[in-house]
Amino acid sequence: MDNPLLGANAPTEDLQPAIQPNQPNIVDEWFALLRIGVPLATQNMLVMISSTIAVIMVGNTSSASNVNLDASSLASMYSNISGLSVGTGLTFSLDTLFANANGSMLDGDRALAALYTQRSLLVLAVAFIPIALANAFTFHFLYFVLGQQYDISVAAAGFAHRLLPGLPFMFISCIMTKSLQARSIIAPTVVIGIISNTVNLALCFIFLEVLHLFYYYGAWARSISSIIAPVLYLCYFWYHNLLDLLWRPWQGSLVCNPPALYRFVCLSVHSCLMIVGEWWAFEFTYAMAGWLSPSDVNIAAHTILFTLNVIKYVGYSGFASAASIRVGNHLGRGDSIPAKAVAVISITSVAALSLIFVAVTLCFLKTLTRFYTDKQEIIDLVLSCSVPVSISEVAYATLMTAGGVLRGCGRQKVGSVWIAIGYAIGLPMAFLLSKSQGLGGIWWGNALALIIAALASVFYLVRVSWVGAAREAQLGLMTDTDSSYSGPNTDKR
Repeated sequence: MDNPLLGANAPTEDLQPAIQPNQPNIVDEWFALLRIGVPLATQNMLVMISSTIAVIMVGNTSSASNVNLDASSLASMYSNISGLSVGTGLTFSLDTLFANANGSMLDGDRALAALYTQRSLLVLAVAFIPIALANAFTFHFLYFVLGQQYDISVAAAGFAHRLLPGLPFMFISCIMTKSLQARSIIAPTVVIGIISNTVNLALCFIFLEVLHLFYYYGAWARSISSIIAPVLYLCYFWYHNLLDLLWRPWQGSLVCNPPALYRFVCLSVHSCLMIVGEWWAFEFTYAMAGWLSPSDVNIAAHTILFTLNVIKYVGYSGFASAASIRVGNHLGRGDSIPAKAVAVISITSVAALSLIFVAVTLCFLKTLTRFYTDKQEIIDLVLSCSVPVSISEVAYATLMTAGGVLRGCGRQKVGSVWIAIGYAIGLPMAFLLSKSQGLGGIWWGNALALIIAALASVFYLVRVSWVGAAREAQLGLMTDTDSSYSGPNTDKR
């Protein structure tokens, strides 16, 4: 029987011989991680910047008011945690699947990639319904749950409603980005991110400074600029004859094949939980900082500490994604030993890098803090939190990289469970410690949560069967093709 995706050339050799103990080249793997990780970190930074451009422009317009700035900030925060984090989290299952398909050396790896794209679009279309409902109730959440002022809640709801149209295009961009990343094509994603952000900034300036339109147009600028990225991606895919990575004639029996679709949904949901768990937990620490007195001092110090670390966090996320791609490629090909080597190299390298960054930050922390404020009370509070913040950074870097490896071998469930357990312990501890230690107590609780999740994830990876992970990756490809496929085509290339 011919494979409906791979055709008559589908491989038929037994799966077991495909799991070959190929010896890795440690130096080559390290440079491969570096070559992929640096552009990915840059691309992640551009994504983060895109969510802040509108808020910055609203706050710096000649007609800016505190209500406008507070409303746009709250709206962006709520849109990110209720929409953007959920949608992008669901696409993280593609880290596993695209990488496995590309590494498998199948004749039909492009058809598999298109199939995964179609399934992802189907899942995101369903997920967009609760996302839109959550957006519709922005006012109710801000006013009744968070207790924000009425006028700020109303204004924030209006801003958030205008951010909603751009979310589907952001999700589509994520899919296209991951399709290229799985093939180690990174540079175009950075260029497209720069162009999209430039359009966003230009539209904000024209709407708010030149035309003096209502500040809601800052949200419209972000939504409009979100359309630019998928259009540019389509042009790139078309020019390089890669459109078959994105789409193939719709076959419901393949896209909605129950076993394959169930596996896909499980990977997507657990990937989403890994992302939103960290995102939501951090937003909760912001709320706890606001409960402390004086709230303005604690929130300012908390914001400075996060801002000082966010660039490093984005760097760690880039290397985590690089680890996911390399591990997924190796497992899809059946190379279990190189996959394990990538896991060891990536986790130890990023952990060591985080220690260096922590040491440098501690040496210049007081000077760096003075760039943000000259209020001694805030500076002293920032310095008093340096130890738990440093521990949090090392634990977070380790957890993020281990999470990338887990995504690469399709173990998102493990990561999501341990992140949930870590924060289930750490956040209540943060709340209790904040009563006696203030902001430092919140960061100690955060550090505890990250340490638990990081150590558990690393311990799991130490004990995991990498041969079994390679076999599962290839069995997953068998399920996804809905055929009798039983191994990779080792004659290709």
